[in-house]
Amino acid sequence: MSLKHRIKLKGCKVGLLGYGYTASYLAKLLVEVGCEVWGTSRDVSVLKSPVARCVDIVNFNRHDISTKLLNTQYILSSIPTSKVGEDAVLDELGELLVLHKDHLRGVGYLSSTSVYGDHQGGWVDESSECYAKTERAKNRLSAEQAWMSLCSNDGLPVMIFRLSGIYGPGRNVLDRLRLGKRVSAIKDGQYFSRIHVYDICAALYQSIISPMPGEIFNLSDNLPAASSDVDCFAADLLGVNRPRLVSYQEAGLSSMAKEFYASNRRVCNDKMRKHYLPELRFPTYKEGLDSILLREDIV
Repeated sequence: MSLKHRIKLKGCKVGLLGYGYTASYLAKLLVEVGCEVWGTSRDVSVLKSPVARCVDIVNFNRHDISTKLLNTQYILSSIPTSKVGEDAVLDELGELLVLHKDHLRGVGYLSSTSVYGDHQGGWVDESSECYAKTERAKNRLSAEQAWMSLCSNDGLPVMIFRLSGIYGPGRNVLDRLRLGKRVSAIKDGQYFSRIHVYDICAALYQSIISPMPGEIFNLSDNLPAASSDVDCFAADLLGVNRPRLVSYQEAGLSSMAKEFYASNRRVCNDKMRKHYLPELRFPTYKEGLDSILLREDIV
């Protein structure tokens, strides 16, 4: 990270709506460069995090957030839609955010590449048709459209980030193997895309420096791959027996996992690399898992 960028963001006030896994890593990065960071959570346990002690966490309510919004320059919402498709941020704060748009340089919404639906293993980019079929994916797509309407109709500087499967410390296949994962589901020609939490945060960091309102970005690494390939690679890293490969139809998958296997696509990250992250620190799951195993302090 260049000194120029550190100076540019020093003192920048950033609000993280939904202080979860990704937001906590981004907060650490922002605090280190001198940003003033606040976040929202309904879970008091997040206050136990060492990073959270440097972040002003408030309850998710209009009154507390209204105070924090004063002079905030960038907002990131990572709060997913509810099971019935409601977006709590849009419903409770949409008008309030528009009222503060004059000092907001960027408003990011973390969505999902699930909105693309099934492309039969083909590549998808930000211009691809969205064939969302599951309720979860349809809700995400509807939320994206509602966020973008605030950009086109009300001038709120919204950007959409479609995330592939997130992994990192404490959330990865190495941990699942250690906990007893013994079976890996296979489906011929099936691809999954993923991205290390560090690279997500690096891209989001650059978006705070140089916002591009009205744009959509895929956040994904360079190598879509079958989950069984990742499972076997991780087992080899750990020096344990590879999981037994079984048909996805016989693997006893959860309903959510079955949704994943119903859609097949490879996510293109060219736009992200062109504008925000030319070189990923973890370009494939191989470098990412190897780093996690070595317990590097990556953020």
